[in-house]
Amino acid sequence: MNREGAEIFLRLLAEAELRGPMVPARPQPWAGPGGRAARLTAVGQALTAVHALDAETVEDILADFDLAVGLRQRADRPTSGPFGAAGFLPGRRGR
Repeated sequence: MNREGAEIFLRLLAEAELRGPMVPARPQPWAGPGGRAARLTAVGQALTAVHALDAETVEDILADFDLAVGLRQRADRPTSGPFGAAGFLPGRRGR
């Protein structure tokens, strides 16, 4: 496997993992705490072991994945307005 193909594969796997909750639930062997990251880590380790990717590239992809998951979880939190639940800036009283 060439380096570019391995990197594309790992990035596409990360994208598929991000879309996971939007598909119908089905049991997966990697489910559980850290399940998605565990799968990516295992695949990254395998690609590193066969010298398809270097460890730095795998770490970059995993960092991108962690950032995307964090932003997605943050975006899933309900808010009632752009300035918070009360509708005004924190620390200022309404008139």
